[in-house]
Amino acid sequence: MDRHQLAKESPIGVVLFGGLLLFAAVFYHIDELLLLDNPVGPALALLLDGTPALALVVAGYWLWCSPFDPKGRWTVSTWTVAGSVAGGLVIGGTIGVRLYEGRPLVEPVFPLLTGLGMGGVAGAVAGYFNARAKQDARRAAVLTDALSFVNSVIRHDLLNDLTAIRGHADVLAEDHRPESVDVISRKANEATERIETSRSIVETVTGNGSFEPIDLVAVVEAVTAQTRETTLATVTTDCPETAMVRANDGLESIVDNLVENAVEHAEGAEPRVHVTVSQTAGTVRLTVADDGPGIDQATARTLFDNASGDASGLSIVDRLVAAYDGTVWATPRSRYDGLGAPEWDETGGTVFVVDLPAV
Repeated sequence: MDRHQLAKESPIGVVLFGGLLLFAAVFYHIDELLLLDNPVGPALALLLDGTPALALVVAGYWLWCSPFDPKGRWTVSTWTVAGSVAGGLVIGGTIGVRLYEGRPLVEPVFPLLTGLGMGGVAGAVAGYFNARAKQDARRAAVLTDALSFVNSVIRHDLLNDLTAIRGHADVLAEDHRPESVDVISRKANEATERIETSRSIVETVTGNGSFEPIDLVAVVEAVTAQTRETTLATVTTDCPETAMVRANDGLESIVDNLVENAVEHAEGAEPRVHVTVSQTAGTVRLTVADDGPGIDQATARTLFDNASGDASGLSIVDRLVAAYDGTVWATPRSRYDGLGAPEWDETGGTVFVVDLPAV
């Protein structure tokens, strides 16, 4: 299980931990409740150490159903465990002191269970506010990145499209040329698509996107066809007929950014990029490989952790993939098996890998 999946399912650990404490409390007090003539004392004791344990079970279930992302879930879960450990250490410390001093101990399990439970509840509350603060900070950063991306698209890509439209419109005005009509029509359509894509990206990275089944193969073919028209790079593909994932127009930005990044880092008079799409049980994999100088394994492991705030690059890819419940990572091409690329020099090159849930 990878870290993303472990963080996503961490609330289950909170539920199990709370359930274990609750079971221990009931098991410890059940004999007293059944055997004593006056069960009020044991009932109150069970209320004191059982209620926090039950609260942890409820908190874990709530966390599982909450809108927290995996990072937020992991934060609350780890704070819960840390709080419980701290509470247990405090009570355990007092018990240890009494033992060291030779004092008699009366029911040490009861205060220990209470300390573990109350510490866990306190940790869960603290973790909730900590996760909320981090989530709000991430949302602010995401919104900034998204707005920066839209600005980048409008200033660069869309400006280029409109410049081409204006130039060919001038040519068409001077001399009726059918090829200019085709360019104007194509560039106008591309400009419209970029505006729609920008809106989808903003909605997706801010958590307001709506998703539908989209054919990743069709997106790859469209992006690589356009790349071949605008660069000198040799772009090859290896794709099945279809590969459906749940996404929106932002999926095109993932492919476009990774292909553009590969073209920029490819080397030689004829730089080469190879794009593949494959599908296994429940997962669709996109790989984008180049024949550039590559990166070392240590850099590859932290590439997306240290992605810059440039919203038109790897940062947006990382955020969009996460929004689609996928994972993205990079590796030196020599360390990636099963690429299926043409015979390239194995000493260089980088592979970017995106795994998305299949529909």
